Amino acid sequence: MIRLPRGWPAYLVLFVALTATLIGTRYAANTVRAKDRDRFENAVQTAVEALHTRLDTYVDVLLGAAGLLAVNEVVTRAEFHAYVERLDLGTRYPGIQGVGYSVRIPAGREAETERFMRAQGQPDFRIWPAGRRGEKHAILHIEPLDGRNSAAVGYDMFSEPVRRQAMERARDTGRAAASGRVILVRDEDAAEQSGLLIYVPVYRRGSGIETVDQRRVDLLGFVYGVFRVDDLLGGIFASQSRPRVTLEVYDGDRLRPTLLLGRAGEGATRIGGEPQFSTRMRSDAVGRPWMLQFATTAAFEQASQRGVAGVVAACGIPLSFLLFGVTWLQWRAREAAERLAVDLRESEGALRDTNRGKDEFLAMLGHELRNPLGAMTNAVTILRRSRPEDPAFARALEVVERQLGIQNRLLSDLLDVSRVTSGRLQLERRIVDVDDLVRNSVAAHRAGAERSGHELTLVSAGQPLAVEGDPARLDQIVSNLLSNAIKYTPGSGHISVTVTRDGNRAMLRVSDDGIGMAKELVPKVFDPFVQGERALDRSQGGLGLGLTLVRRLVEMHGGNVSAHSAGPGLGSELVIHLPLVEPSRLRAAPSHVPDSKDSNGGRRVLVIEDIEDARLSLADLLEGWGCKVSVAADGPQGLRVALADPPDIALIDIGLPGMDGYEIARRLRDSVFGEKIRLIAVTGYGQPEDRRAALEAGFDSHIVKPLDPVALRRLLADL
Repeated sequence: MIRLPRGWPAYLVLFVALTATLIGTRYAANTVRAKDRDRFENAVQTAVEALHTRLDTYVDVLLGAAGLLAVNEVVTRAEFHAYVERLDLGTRYPGIQGVGYSVRIPAGREAETERFMRAQGQPDFRIWPAGRRGEKHAILHIEPLDGRNSAAVGYDMFSEPVRRQAMERARDTGRAAASGRVILVRDEDAAEQSGLLIYVPVYRRGSGIETVDQRRVDLLGFVYGVFRVDDLLGGIFASQSRPRVTLEVYDGDRLRPTLLLGRAGEGATRIGGEPQFSTRMRSDAVGRPWMLQFATTAAFEQASQRGVAGVVAACGIPLSFLLFGVTWLQWRAREAAERLAVDLRESEGALRDTNRGKDEFLAMLGHELRNPLGAMTNAVTILRRSRPEDPAFARALEVVERQLGIQNRLLSDLLDVSRVTSGRLQLERRIVDVDDLVRNSVAAHRAGAERSGHELTLVSAGQPLAVEGDPARLDQIVSNLLSNAIKYTPGSGHISVTVTRDGNRAMLRVSDDGIGMAKELVPKVFDPFVQGERALDRSQGGLGLGLTLVRRLVEMHGGNVSAHSAGPGLGSELVIHLPLVEPSRLRAAPSHVPDSKDSNGGRRVLVIEDIEDARLSLADLLEGWGCKVSVAADGPQGLRVALADPPDIALIDIGLPGMDGYEIARRLRDSVFGEKIRLIAVTGYGQPEDRRAALEAGFDSHIVKPLDPVALRRLLADL
């Protein structure tokens, strides 16, 4: 037989808590990375769309100039200058270095063209480079006619292969065409610049250009734009002081330094290290293939929330060791109780109850690992009953119980926030009177408020305020607000709770004269892990998740919540609005479970449960309420007991050896006693499909482990 180490439940709790912390940290890290990737992809998509929009705009400018030349085949330098000047290129179209017009010159007509241009006021006009090359396409006009652009006048662009390829594509297709990477013509003092040109063909007016041959015959020349790609790309990120991505544009479909056209976003590039994300894509730029390469910048990564994973780990690890310490103390208490049993054999019955409680605690710890704090709280309650005459022992248990309650709320908030944000939290909706619910919650918190020296007042609506929601979650909302008000209000403070009708909504207002909030904290108070300034002793405790959970739960109920504070030391106010439904939909229900045993006295109850501790403890609880209880440890035995002596009510576990709870329910419903027995499914499976399966098998009700005694007693009274 394997001998478990001393205090093994504490180590098991530590293992489970650290595992949960690891999973939570990994989940947070993966979630943040997915959000960062979405931000990167959105930034890339925005940049690509802006680039194509800019190129389309520039093509439209060139098409307008082409239209002018198609109507007036001969345009003087002054007319061309006036047209381009009205475009206001420098202000409205950043990136265009110039707009020009080149004319088609058949072989042998070069001298005629030169004489014509000199007569137009350009005495130094000449076509260059010299040589016999067939037809030429010399630049007649280019604006603005600055030093850099004036050097290009007369240049035969058909003499350079890259330009010629783009011009031929534009001529034959009748559409705008971009060139590959070219060295822009410059004056002697300017540095060498790489860029590209976009050509729009101009055909003879009234000509037919349906075929390639017709277009070649009727071509007059080209309107073209000169672009320095760095300037063109710079406009994409002009509105961003710190660009989130860099962009490099390469001519063609390969990433080679010699093919680099330009880059943008360099001002925010990291210094050393690899970017968090990068991507490359092929794009069509006015008929020319481009390769675009994007990468994240330091500014992008500074805006990331990767620190959230560290916060989860920083909270989870200390909480894990705190749970370990509490469980270790509980184990030591169990050992003390066992030693007490040796000295007090005459109290064997009471000690047996205590030991059974300890066994129930260990069984729950093994089978209900998702809720270890609840099991420890139950065990502390049992210990409190064992030695009430010892004040020191009772005070020590009260300290442990109170601290367990605090940690239980912290862990519950963490789990609930995770379930809400992932969409896994299901509401069990019914019609609830908010006024009555708030009244009960205030009554439950009144002792805690008085213990802290606070005055807690309630202003009731004085009428039913019916809403559709989950009673447990609505109570959790009110409880979180009241707990916060009590915790963050110094001694002898005042806490006011008001419930009223506001149009077609129920309004709950919780206000206090406590520590208040700074103005910059108020808009963020519902964000996860957000807290105001805390003293080093952190006497208020908390992880900053309570109000986050309140907002999510209120929104799931179709309502909204807001926070208000005049400043530090001036108190706070939280206001919740929930949509109302017709009060007639409220069903009368008992406000409490009777204290006497007569409500269930004499009722015969069968408990079918394979875990001995759970079976016996539930039987003791039922007998304490005056029920006549019989038990069974497996499915076949439970069916035999039920058929031999039919009970009024059967509490049946679903996961039983020999025969599961669903099969027992079906067989009992098929028996002669089937309509008389009330069947309750007791299970650890609480998803909607589990509840649906239980009802389809014949159960009257479905409750989830661990059982809430108050809820169970109310259910038995209703059946």
